[in-house]
This record gives sequence, structure tokens and C-alpha cells, in this order.
Amino acid sequence: MKYYTILLVCLCLLFSSGCGERKETTLRLAYQTSIANAVAAVADKGGFLLAEGLEVESQVYNSGPMINEVLAAGHADVGIMGDVPAVLAAAGGIPIKIVATVGGGNQRHRLLVPLDSPLRNLPDLLGKQLGITLGSTAHSGYYHLMEKYNLNPQDITLVNLNPGDMPEALAARQVDAVLIWEPIPSLIESKGLGRELLTLAETDNLYPVLALITNSFAQKHPQEVEALLRGLEKAAEFIITEPEAACHIISTVTGLDPDVALKALAYHYFGVYFTEEIQQELAATAQFLLQMGTITTVPAMESFIDRSYFPPKPPGQMTN
Repeated sequence: MKYYTILLVCLCLLFSSGCGERKETTLRLAYQTSIANAVAAVADKGGFLLAEGLEVESQVYNSGPMINEVLAAGHADVGIMGDVPAVLAAAGGIPIKIVATVGGGNQRHRLLVPLDSPLRNLPDLLGKQLGITLGSTAHSGYYHLMEKYNLNPQDITLVNLNPGDMPEALAARQVDAVLIWEPIPSLIESKGLGRELLTLAETDNLYPVLALITNSFAQKHPQEVEALLRGLEKAAEFIITEPEAACHIISTVTGLDPDVALKALAYHYFGVYFTEEIQQELAATAQFLLQMGTITTVPAMESFIDRSYFPPKPPGQMTN
């Protein structure tokens, strides 16, 4: 039984955590309920960070912009978020360093409509209302998608919604469609509330999920940062090799049925690394946000990136 697998893994990790000589340091970790944050969730709730000698105070939010708020207020040391919130953090002068990506995937953002909707393609949405979380990676992806189709973004009315409110909003026909990241699309499908119209795979972007660390924590606790990244890497390996067991852990954070979580997991890749391609995408995202008027100046992204912790390497891949 997978439950026994999880229990065994967690107990082993728990007992192994007492063997280290390094002093435990409380790390305030902020991550999201999205499946793209699975590495953080499994590292936290699966005991991988504890096994590295870290005492974790976790905070779970529904979106990256929310995590930026707690980082800016000094209420978190580490934040996990998409590329758009990460660039906005840099542009907003939040004292952070981007140290790694922990996964991502351009299929994890999906556009859904009600099951009986007459809409069959993106042009059909012109003049309609689209539920979206403003300031998120999905928001940026919307503009990329409209550009890809050579459509005017102003011809669709965007309605700012919290991700957790989207299933109900779609069911109540408060909006004609929603564009959101997993697990909300899989949840909507499992409840019979909607169907997929398209994904952001059509935009050819990576949509990485990134780990941001405050400068003060990184400077005071470099060993703890290394321990954090080791724990995240082991969690990523666990997700790849034991996806069903990982989904039971993920379900404790998301509230999803493990089978729904497993379906959502397949839309992602996971791995802890950093590459030149990721850095280039961050720079491109910054330029795009400037073009859209979201930011007034492009931050020097290289000054917000610290590649000293992880050598570049290819990501692990989920198999469908």
C-alpha cells in the first residue's frame, strides 16, 4: 500500500534528522497550493527538509503575488513562485536572490470553459469574460497567447479571480472561461464543471517555478540554504520515482484527491537546477512586463540571481 510507503519514508527521514550535528535553524518557507510547487510541498510535509536538519515554519498561499507580500514584509525567508512574480519581486526591490528552479512546464496552465460551452477556440472568446489571477504567470501567458494568435488582448475582458474561486465562478457562469495553473484545471474536470480548450504550451515558454531566498537569510545562514536545496532536490527525485506516494503527501497540502493530484502532476517537470535558458527566460519575461506596462523599468536580473549553489544540469522529467 502506498500509505505504508509514505509512512516508512517519513519515519525514516524523521529519525535520520536526529543524526546530524548541525544546529537546526527555523526556516520560514512560503509556497503555493499549485502542483508546480509539489517539490516544496513534498520537501516540507514529507520530511526531506527535516532530514537535512532544518526546522521549517511553512506558509501556504494561493498565488505568487501573495508570497511576494510576505517576503517584502519580512515574514518569510524563502518563497516558491513562477517567473512573473519573481521578476515583479526584483522590479519591486524586494531584497532576494533567485537560486534555483524547482520545476515548471508550459502545459500546467490551461484554459477551460464549461462543458456545454459553444466556445471551440481562442478567437471564440473575443468579447467574452476570462477569469484569471492578475500579476501571475498565467496573466503573462495570456498576453503571449493572444500575441501568438495575433489577437488584441483588450478584446477579452479579464476578471481577476483567486485560483480557489475559479471552479465556482465557472460553474455559476460568472465568467465564460478561466486560465489557471494546476491543480485547478484537473479539479474542474474531476467535478464535471468544465473542459480544456487549450494550454499555454502553444506559447513555447518554459514557465519555470523558482526558489527565491531573502538576502538576509542567505548571508546569515549559507549552510541552511545548501541544506534547503539538498532537501528540495531529494524531494524532486522522490516525486519522479514515486509519483503515487508523492501525491498522497501533496494531497495533505492541496486537499486534492490523490488521483486528481496524480493527473495534475503529469502536466509538469520537476528538478532543482539552474541553466542559462532559465536566466534568459527571466530576462525575456522582464522585457515583456515592461512592454505591457506592468513595470516601468527592467531590473538587472543578473543581480537578483545567485548561481553559486547549483551547477547547471538538465531537469528530471515526469513520464505520462
